[in-house]
Amino acid sequence: MRITFELISGQQFERLCILLLQAEGFDTTEWDLPSHQDRGFDLLASPPASSELWAVECLRTENLSALRRAASDLNAAQRLSGTSGSMLITSAALSPKTKSELTHLNALSKIWDKNDLETIFNRHPRVRHAYTSLLTSIEEIDLLLPPRPSRTAKGRELKDRLSNLPTGKEHWKEYENLGVEILSWVFSPYLRTPRIQSWSEDELDRRDAIFPIKKGNDFWDNIHAHHRARMVVAEFKNSGDELNQVDVESLAQYLYPNAMRPFGLLCGRVAASKSARKARRRTWQASGGLIVLLFDDDLKELIDRKDRNEDPTEVIDIQLDEFFLELAP
Repeated sequence: MRITFELISGQQFERLCILLLQAEGFDTTEWDLPSHQDRGFDLLASPPASSELWAVECLRTENLSALRRAASDLNAAQRLSGTSGSMLITSAALSPKTKSELTHLNALSKIWDKNDLETIFNRHPRVRHAYTSLLTSIEEIDLLLPPRPSRTAKGRELKDRLSNLPTGKEHWKEYENLGVEILSWVFSPYLRTPRIQSWSEDELDRRDAIFPIKKGNDFWDNIHAHHRARMVVAEFKNSGDELNQVDVESLAQYLYPNAMRPFGLLCGRVAASKSARKARRRTWQASGGLIVLLFDDDLKELIDRKDRNEDPTEVIDIQLDEFFLELAP
């Protein structure tokens, strides 16, 4: 059974997770205690035939940055609460690499993602029937309501162009132009019209987009105040490979605190490698240059937040929280 969680609320997703946990033999008798509120987890549960007590967080999101923050918060909450384990349940479909990374970096006992939830649904027809009945009710209610406003044509267009754009050097200029267009649209009016600087480096064309920061947005005002940044430097890599150390160092050499441009956005098509993250840490420690790593899923999340009239800077803020929490000498 293929499932979707887009139509249900976060609270409904949490209650659905409780049903699935119970169906799998977990004891969740303490799930609704008020003392668990604002503690970094949703409920306490004991695994089947075990005396252990786990802190469990149920998160309906497709955003990887939000998942990383939740996993980090859950790890801290588990240690604070004194429970013997922790479990993250998410509506996102995770790759084996991402699932393993989240588990080991945050000492999680278990993760259920969308693929796991589909398998568990098929083992428990009563829960599956309850869920399909809920979806049917939502659809019937929607038929009685006025049509929901569709996402903006601009947002759909940008996401479609990004999805359809091939990787590779022959399309690098298209990707840079599209990246500048996405950042300009998403962060307008607080990132002003960018200045495009071009030069040749190692016989390869390279362009940076430099966005002056306009006052009036809490996030960009904080970047200006805390990091003395009057400008944001963006660079775009249209490679089909992960962002790597060389990509980070390429942008880092143009971040210059004395020119009030210590803040950079490095955009690539695929998530960053371990070497890229290490190079980003070295850049911060050596020169105070702060680099945010964005790939296709992050850019699409920025567009979605803009469409929903939500603050798109939350995507960057989550990543910065993660970076500084993990930073060590």
